[in-house]
Amino acid sequence: MPLKIVKNNIIDMHADAIVNTANPHPVVGSGVDAKIYHAAGLEELLEARRKIGNISPGQAAITPAYKLNAKYIIHAVSPRWRGGHNCEEMLLKSTYESIMELAVQHECRSVAMPLLATGNNRFPRGMSLDLAVEVATKYIDALDQLDKDEFTVYLVIYDDASFTVAQDRFAELDQYIDEHFADPELMLCDCLESNYPPEHVYREKIVRREHSLVLGSIPPISYAKANAKVWDEFVQKEHMESFSDHLFKLINKKGFTDTEVYKRANIDRRLFSKLRKKNYTPHKKTIFALLLALKLNMDEAMDLMRYAGITFAPNNITDLAVQWFLSKKMYDVIELNIFLAKRGEEPLN
Repeated sequence: MPLKIVKNNIIDMHADAIVNTANPHPVVGSGVDAKIYHAAGLEELLEARRKIGNISPGQAAITPAYKLNAKYIIHAVSPRWRGGHNCEEMLLKSTYESIMELAVQHECRSVAMPLLATGNNRFPRGMSLDLAVEVATKYIDALDQLDKDEFTVYLVIYDDASFTVAQDRFAELDQYIDEHFADPELMLCDCLESNYPPEHVYREKIVRREHSLVLGSIPPISYAKANAKVWDEFVQKEHMESFSDHLFKLINKKGFTDTEVYKRANIDRRLFSKLRKKNYTPHKKTIFALLLALKLNMDEAMDLMRYAGITFAPNNITDLAVQWFLSKKMYDVIELNIFLAKRGEEPLN
């Protein structure tokens, strides 16, 4: 995944580089800074940090990661929020850019960074999140154009409060899900209280389907043979277009390039290349990301999903959220991932 938003403790992340919200002076601070020092090895890391000296707000420096599950620690110093009139936004963007520059220079393939400056520095969480996504996406796209190996940025959010940055943006979506979410137990009760129990209905559909295929009265001994013939005619008539065929027809119809689609879907090139295989059907969440990347209307989305043998589930928050995004013509996968994370759901990718 090029950009993935995860809820985790950053010292537990596995990445080439882990970003520390550092003190500008070579001392051990509090919070995440202190946890990283102790997890990496206090004396060794502090000695390496002293060799760097002071770091100005908006800048970052790099050291070995020692005992952490990483190659490097990038020490980033963020500005303090003072009302927005002292170039704070510009400095925070510079901090994120310095992190990415160091990662690229040291040939990292993955970076795990927290939402910077939102703790003691009291930066607005929404602004920090938007800057992180903007800068990370810019560097990911630049590296992709240079045909470099896949570069993954993990935006690691530890506290629940950070997920509330999307609360106002998604108040309507929250209400939609609360109103439309179907309780599986209630769904089952509705079926049992109907005139036809679920198994009866299912059997009836099978019988009707068999009659439509057999097209008449056929002796039992030749039943399988006759069905096979009708099936072959049915397959030939329908052409059995694969999910891959239909997907790439849609891409051409929309006038998009492959690169545009996999970037907007926030999936990597290797996964996207698998989609050209006729016998390959991706995970449901990957298909959801493609629905948004292709900017489909609801009918087009349902049609593409039909070729993958899936549909929207009424008792799944992710399914309902995707439906809502499509209905509102909102096609930003990252924004959807932020909402899903806020609701405690796994992102699409």
